Amino acid sequence: MSGARAVVLSAGLAMLAGGCRPAVRPPPNVVLVSIDTLRPDRLGCYGGVKVETPAIDALAVAGVRFQNAFTPVPLTLPAHWTILTGVEPWNHGVVDNGMTLSAPPVATLAERFAAAGYDTAAFVSAFVLHRTFGLDRGFARYDDGPAADAALDQLLHATAPADERVDRALSWLRRERTRPFFLWLHLFDPHAPYQPPAGFRARYADRPYDGEVAFVDTQVARLLAALDRSGQAGRTLVVLLSDHGESLGEHGEETHGVLLYDATLRVPLIFRMPGVISAGEVRQEEVTLADVAPTVLALAGLPATPGVDGRDLLGPGGPPLRPLGAISEAPRRRFGWAPLIAIREAGWKFVAAPRPELYRIAEDPGEQVDRIADEPGRSVGLARAARRIETTLRTRLAARSAAEPGNEARARLSALGYVSGPRSTASASPDPKDVIRSVGELDRAFQLFAEGRLEEAQARLRALLVRSDLPSPTVLEGLARLARLQGDDAEAEALYLRLLAQEPEAPGPLAQLVRLARERGDHRTEVERARQLAQLSPADGGASRLLAEALIAAGDPAEAEAEFRRGLAAAPRSGWLRLGLARLLMATRRGTEADRELDTITSDEDVPGDLATEARALRDRTAR
Repeated sequence: MSGARAVVLSAGLAMLAGGCRPAVRPPPNVVLVSIDTLRPDRLGCYGGVKVETPAIDALAVAGVRFQNAFTPVPLTLPAHWTILTGVEPWNHGVVDNGMTLSAPPVATLAERFAAAGYDTAAFVSAFVLHRTFGLDRGFARYDDGPAADAALDQLLHATAPADERVDRALSWLRRERTRPFFLWLHLFDPHAPYQPPAGFRARYADRPYDGEVAFVDTQVARLLAALDRSGQAGRTLVVLLSDHGESLGEHGEETHGVLLYDATLRVPLIFRMPGVISAGEVRQEEVTLADVAPTVLALAGLPATPGVDGRDLLGPGGPPLRPLGAISEAPRRRFGWAPLIAIREAGWKFVAAPRPELYRIAEDPGEQVDRIADEPGRSVGLARAARRIETTLRTRLAARSAAEPGNEARARLSALGYVSGPRSTASASPDPKDVIRSVGELDRAFQLFAEGRLEEAQARLRALLVRSDLPSPTVLEGLARLARLQGDDAEAEALYLRLLAQEPEAPGPLAQLVRLARERGDHRTEVERARQLAQLSPADGGASRLLAEALIAAGDPAEAEAEFRRGLAAAPRSGWLRLGLARLLMATRRGTEADRELDTITSDEDVPGDLATEARALRDRTAR
């Protein structure tokens, strides 16, 4: 019997004798680290040899590592809903980034731990996990990272680097506390486009994704070292995982979110809990991210949440043998392609698609040999399981339990690389695997953009503009950004106007047109376009800020103040908007009122560090 199972089995026997699972005394701390877009084969503990990941490798050596863990959906927000609830996406209803689930079917981990008396905090790294989408439930502190009211012309700043996120998390960990804590730390860096810090860029030349992974490992090291120094490591459960992997060109897909091959479905999953989980164990069962929440609750000595799909991985007997599913709705929602469903069971994997696929995954982990023609009987039961998921999913989506993203959220997600396109309901064709290379070309163009190879990126985007299988707004936006970087503002304006003609309610291009008018001193046009933007996005603090700044530039401070206050009434947590009001109040010699606004900013511990710094600097300048 394995060491980890033996420890938990003894607890299970005690549970049977006493009627419930015994509480862990004292209650353990829990740290959940989710590293976005991390392939397990880049980690030394999973057999990787090209990237230095000593911190994660040491964590695995000190705990239990699941060799065959899989996400049910290769997208960040839906996967994290599953991680935090134990419910699969076809049952909770969030199937794409940007959807909002205001009433999940079960309590989240944070809600469970808060109810048990834990101090709870989350530090996330990208707008895709912003509190707007509902994952802040149960967290006493939910640090979103970049401000949600960043002006809509500055959307490329919608992520926070791992070192800054770890800094904030460590500051929170250093607090004096009398209660156990639950900390969720989300690190986004390995997500495309890959831009590792300079030292890692040099060390991993021509392998920027690997450089991002190596950098993130150094930040995991900082977190674990801080736990050691604090004396808390011995009573802390640490869980490290990813929400999904990354294709890196396999099967024609450059990144993730469309296809359901294991390059994007397989994820690392590691649990470390000294004295409870034996060190160095490797488990081979096929498990799902829905198993994380039940396992964490069991290890913390809390009762299971009723109605979840996942299982306690370290309980007596381990998880049952069962088929595991995965879905991809992004092809249908973004491109009008067919959706996909995958089912794995007993070493086989079936992909339900216009042209279905079958792989003997135990012998063909790269999914190179399609066995659908050779094993027609093998796919029957797997196809039936896929149809059950399909029925459940369509019923859930028809009930609209998760709300669709608004225009502002779509614009901000697009800036993170999440392509937006037609929301077709067609389910027949084309098969995503037949057309995925066009999206791969788009991903490569944006990676060239990130690397500063602007002329190469521009050439690729111009070639893609004539393709009928891609949403042209995404290509136009890329070309317009490039024109701005190259100083060709006239070309950028023409491209943004073309984009706006195709998508009249897209706030991103309109915000850029506001900025272009300001830069050429055309304040009348700036105000006109900013009014359009504020009418289109009345509850967006960034849009309100652009209008207020335009009114100041046009010489109308009274109306600008009215817009600042209207915007703050609609979105009171808009820190940058509030800072703009404070500046206006200072300029009109109302220092006491300005100080109140600055106090509101600096007293909010979740505001981004650069915003807090600006607020303090403004106060220092006016105090002299």
